[in-house]
Amino acid sequence: MQPNKKILFLTLDAFSNIGGIQTVCKNIAFSLNSIANKSEKLEFMNLSVYDEAADEKYIDTKEFHGFNGNRLSFLLHAFKRGISSQIILISHVNLLGVALIIKLFNRRSRIVMLAHGTEIWRPIYKWKKYFLNLAVDIWSVSLHTRQMLISNHKIKAEKINILNGCLEPFYKVVQSLSKPERLLSLHGLSLSQPILLSVCRISTHDQNKGYDLTLNALPKILMEFPDLHYFMIGHIEQSEFTRINLLIDKLGIIKHVTILGQVPETDLGSYYLLADVFVLPSIKEGFGLVFIEAASFGCIVISSDEDGSKEALAYGGLGVAVSPDAASVALQVAESLRTPRSPIARRKIIKACVKQFNHKSYEHRIKQLLK
Repeated sequence: MQPNKKILFLTLDAFSNIGGIQTVCKNIAFSLNSIANKSEKLEFMNLSVYDEAADEKYIDTKEFHGFNGNRLSFLLHAFKRGISSQIILISHVNLLGVALIIKLFNRRSRIVMLAHGTEIWRPIYKWKKYFLNLAVDIWSVSLHTRQMLISNHKIKAEKINILNGCLEPFYKVVQSLSKPERLLSLHGLSLSQPILLSVCRISTHDQNKGYDLTLNALPKILMEFPDLHYFMIGHIEQSEFTRINLLIDKLGIIKHVTILGQVPETDLGSYYLLADVFVLPSIKEGFGLVFIEAASFGCIVISSDEDGSKEALAYGGLGVAVSPDAASVALQVAESLRTPRSPIARRKIIKACVKQFNHKSYEHRIKQLLK
């Protein structure tokens, strides 16, 4: 009897932190768990360096082992499991060393690396480039990241396949598209006020996410839409909070900006419904899951045209990619607000988003790539 095929998924973290890479890892873990459960000849295991426990919504506990930062124990378990696995999937370029050790003792193993964005755009060691070209298949989150791998690291194009991000497997189309009365009351807003929204980390290292550009664009936008309000959501560093508030004060827009910081997951969807336009003219997105998340609630989305986010916008199907400067952002936000978003228009965006980035299609693509 032919032995079962084993897939080993090695991650840094997926369940103990929030971010694009973590969300991708959770979606892949869910898909691999689902694929394995449907096949009697496939075994799957996820080992995580920094997670302690997994979210059982995404993965069976019997198929997960978290090491809570114990890197030596992780390495030993990864090696033990890896030498009997046919496919070793790693979530980050920093795990290439572990994959190399396994490959040295299991020459028939297939090594696959996920390529998300800036972690692989930056300079990497020569041995990693050599190993990638010699023995690693790459699943790139976007064509943009694929091109960065080719141009920055001279990775062979045929080594790189595309696996775009997707909506979470538990996503359900929202039934009511009305602006939440609770939030309108909480923030003292009227139903007719235009609302802008950004969702991202707000830190010294993330200033090129584009929230500065949006803030600098507000005075121009306010000339046409004087009652506009802009919400900023996401984990925020204290030093960046101080800097941004000084900028807001300098621009004279204090009454028009609310920095919410991180909000509960249950509230985030309500803020998407509150927003007319989601704007994040970032230049560092490998793909940008947050854009499809915003579109899944019917927001018109504005991104930058200099990174992978234009792919998350389905090249114009879900929004508009603009030059990352304050003048361009101001022009596009104003243009988007001149035509109020009707429920029919919002439903159209949602339908296009779900068709393009649903989890069922994502899982099917993973099955194709595993063959």
